[in-house]
Amino acid sequence: MLKEEQKTQEFPWRRPFAAIVVLITITLFVRGERVDAPGAGLLAAILLVISAAILLHTAVKTGSFMNSSTLVLGTFLLTYPLSAFVHLTGKDYVSLGFYEIAALDAHTQLHHVYLSLALVLLAQLALWLGLSPARTAAIVKGPKLIRVRSALLILAGVVFTFVGFAGTYMLFSGPGGSLQDLVTVDRARQLDAGTARFVFISEWLSWGIIFLLTAFLVSRTSRNHPKVTLAALVGGSVCMLFNLLWTGGRAENLLAILPLIFVVKKIAPRNFRPFASVIVIGIMGIIAFETIARTTTLQDSGIDFLAQSGISTGQFVANQLAAVFDWQMGRYPTISLAFDMVNRYGHALGLTLLQGLTITINAPATLLHIPLKVPELEPFSALAGQYIYNDSSINFVVPGTLAELYFNFGVLGVFGGFFVIGRVAKYCIAVTHSASDMGTLLLSSYVLAMLCISTIPMTTTIILYNLATIGFPILAFCVIEQSLIHAKKPLPQSAARMAVIS
Repeated sequence: MLKEEQKTQEFPWRRPFAAIVVLITITLFVRGERVDAPGAGLLAAILLVISAAILLHTAVKTGSFMNSSTLVLGTFLLTYPLSAFVHLTGKDYVSLGFYEIAALDAHTQLHHVYLSLALVLLAQLALWLGLSPARTAAIVKGPKLIRVRSALLILAGVVFTFVGFAGTYMLFSGPGGSLQDLVTVDRARQLDAGTARFVFISEWLSWGIIFLLTAFLVSRTSRNHPKVTLAALVGGSVCMLFNLLWTGGRAENLLAILPLIFVVKKIAPRNFRPFASVIVIGIMGIIAFETIARTTTLQDSGIDFLAQSGISTGQFVANQLAAVFDWQMGRYPTISLAFDMVNRYGHALGLTLLQGLTITINAPATLLHIPLKVPELEPFSALAGQYIYNDSSINFVVPGTLAELYFNFGVLGVFGGFFVIGRVAKYCIAVTHSASDMGTLLLSSYVLAMLCISTIPMTTTIILYNLATIGFPILAFCVIEQSLIHAKKPLPQSAARMAVIS
C-alpha cells in the first residue's frame, strides 16, 4: 500500500489577476485592434479577462492552481479565448489558420466575429457550470491508501514497451518508411495500406514506459534517491516524446505525458514540481518548434521570406509569436466556418458525432487488419475539406469541438455539449481523488488528459477512439487488476459457510 497525503493551502489570486489584466491591456494597446472588425479586439480582451477570472476562482475553490479542474478550464482558455484575442488584435494582421475570419466578406459575414465571441463565452460558462461546484480542498483524516501491484506494473511495462518498439519498427520498416520520415514533422504524412494499425501500436510504447516508471516510483530505491527518480522520469518522458516526434502532433506529445504527471503528483509529490517544471519547459519548446516549423515563413526559408516581402524584423517576429501563442491550434476563427457550413448543409443533428462511434467499433478490425467493418460516416474534418477545398479527402482541417457542436445542434449543442464535458471531467476528478488502486488512477488520469488534449480542442467523439486504441494498454491493465482484486476478496460469511457445508 502506498500512502498519499493532501494539504490545504490558500491560493493568492488578487496579484495574478491584476497582472493578467495589466498584461492584456498593454498587449491590446501595443497590437491595436483589427481594422476590419471595430471593437472586436476589446471584446476579445474582456472575454479573456472573464475566462482568467473563472480560472482563478476555481483555483481559489480547489486551493491550488495546479490541479485537474484548472487544467480543464486552462485548456479551454488557451484554445478559444486566447485564440480570439490573438486573431482579433494586430493592425498588420497575418493569417494564422486554415479558415480565417479576415478572409470573409465584410458586408455579409462580419457579424460572425461577434457571434463567435458570444458562443465562446457561452461554452466557457457551460464548462464551468459542468465542473461546479468545484471540489473544495479539504484535509484528509489519515493517510490515503493506494493499492500498488508492482509485479503487474513491471510485467505490463515490459510487454507494452516491447510491443511499442515493435510497432514503431514495423511502421517505418515497411514500404515508404524510412528514418528520414521518423524525424520529419509532417502531420499529413500518408501511410501505406495496412500500416494504420502500427500507428497506435507504436504509441503503446508510452504506456510501457509509464507502467515501468510507476513501478519505480513506489520502490524503495525511488524514495531513497530523489535525484535518480527525477532523472528516470525526465529520461522516460524524453523517450516518449521522441517516439511521437514523427507525428508532428503537439496533441500526441501532451496526451502521452499528462497521465504520468497526474500520477507523479498523486504518489510522489516531492518529485512533482521539479519534474513538472522540466516537462513544461520541454513541451513549450516542442510547441514553439512545431508551430514555427509549420508556418509559411519558415517553410519557405524565413530569412528569404523576410527579405523578399519587405516586412520589418519586428513584424516578422510578432507574426511568429502570434502563431506560437495561438498554437496554430486555436479554434476561434473556425467557429465562423461552422456558421457557413450550416448555411450550406444545414445542421448535422449528431451525424458527425456518431462517426467517432463507428471508427471506434471498427478499431479491432483495423488492429487485426481484417475487412469486417461497419460503414463509417463522414467526419466533420472531411466535410470542412469539402467546403473549403471541394475535396473531402483533405481532412486535416480540424474546426474544433465548439464548431462541431454548433454544426450539429446549434447554440443548444454548444451549451449542452460543454456542460457534459464539464460533468465528465468532474467525475474523473472525483475518481482520481478517491482511487484506491493504481489502474483506476491511471485510467481516470488518461481520460482527463484526453478531455484536455483531444476533446476540447479537436472533436467530442475522438475520446472514444483514443480510449479504445491508444488507451488499450491501460484498459487491459485495469481489467487484469480488477480481476485480481475480486479474486482475492474474501467470501461473505453466508457464502463461506455454504462452501464449507458442501
